[in-house]
Amino acid sequence: MKEAEDLYSKIFFRTLRLLSEVNSFREVAKLGLETATPQIIEESYEYVRHVLTNPELDKVFLVDKNKYFTAERKQEFAEKYIQSKIIPFQGAVDAASLLFSHSSLDGTSIDLCRVCALIAPQDWEPFLQEQKATLPEIKVTHYDTILKQKIEKHLKSLDRDSLLKKIQRLYQICQPPRDFKPKRDYKYDEGKIKQLDRVHHFFMG
Repeated sequence: MKEAEDLYSKIFFRTLRLLSEVNSFREVAKLGLETATPQIIEESYEYVRHVLTNPELDKVFLVDKNKYFTAERKQEFAEKYIQSKIIPFQGAVDAASLLFSHSSLDGTSIDLCRVCALIAPQDWEPFLQEQKATLPEIKVTHYDTILKQKIEKHLKSLDRDSLLKKIQRLYQICQPPRDFKPKRDYKYDEGKIKQLDRVHHFFMG
């Protein structure tokens, strides 16, 4: 079916493009951090020296700075301050990558459901039992048209559900044969999808 093939091709190339964009974003962020790290280190040591030598900041400490901050503790203080700048940046890059990837996977999942509906609409009948057709609909509308309308309504509702529910529906619709073996060493892990959904909801509030 041409419509299903066209939609699948669109999904395929869009997914590749989004994956490339995420990888490029992470690569540029990594290069930027590597370039900025020497300056971050220099500024961090300068800040630590300022804090430990400025007499106006003595009241901030509950201990005698000169006695407490040995050379080893000064080094530890500086390293922790450096990490306080670098780690949040890395976390922000990871969070942005996760949100972008989740959005891509979510959109891909619902669109693949649409591909399945185009190829084999009858496979969706078990999931449409609660949707009732009125007598006027049955009288003037062909069954295939009613089925198509009910599937579209179901897909719109599914689109608002979690990523996990979309993937579960795909697995219910597209059950591989028992002897099916992926070309790559791949195993579906529902636990990871649940974790991805939880992290996504955490960042989205």
